Amino acid sequence: MAHITFDYSKVLDKFVAPHEVDNLQAQVTVADEMIRKGTGPGADFLGWRDLPENYDREEFDRILKAAEKIKEVTNVMTTLNKYAKDSLKNLSVNSCTDITGFGLAGHAMEMAASSKVTFEIDVNKVPYIDGALEMAKMGLVPAGTYNNKDYISGDVESINIEECYLDLMYDPQTSGGLLITLAESEVENIMKDFENKNMDTKVAVIGRVLEKQEKSIVLKSL
Repeated sequence: MAHITFDYSKVLDKFVAPHEVDNLQAQVTVADEMIRKGTGPGADFLGWRDLPENYDREEFDRILKAAEKIKEVTNVMTTLNKYAKDSLKNLSVNSCTDITGFGLAGHAMEMAASSKVTFEIDVNKVPYIDGALEMAKMGLVPAGTYNNKDYISGDVESINIEECYLDLMYDPQTSGGLLITLAESEVENIMKDFENKNMDTKVAVIGRVLEKQEKSIVLKSL
């Protein structure tokens, strides 16, 4: 049976005395035997994977649901925009950007301002990650949200919008999907194309492009 050895012949002998190396080798040998024979600390603790007979089942269910939500959110944030981008190749897209740290409102403002138009966004139609709205209502939003709000809000008009929705508009994203503008006549085609690709993502028409108004972004609850 093979064992772990401590080879210091090329390096450690220049820095460590031989008797010190021998001590290290002895410690490594003992640890190796503990691992192989199962005699180390905690080796007799073998039942940790078994659920106890008496436990708070409601609390356990809440933990499972929280774990599922974390898994779902992680999948969303690690899903690339490749398939969505591929759907645009045969369509007349006017502009497109990915939503990242500047938030939906910030990236939309950049697109609208550079094109000298105004984006009207219905906050109720934005596809939020499950649980995001509930978190925002409790005030659980990233600090970057307030930085974005301070920087962007001067060019954003909000009409009777709850604060929780505003927070989500300014929320910095890790991977927030694509924001696309295209002719109204192309909307049906792109929605069908996304549906045919069976992508595990949410697609929605969240607003419209208007002639330039006082603000680059108008947030509404329609």
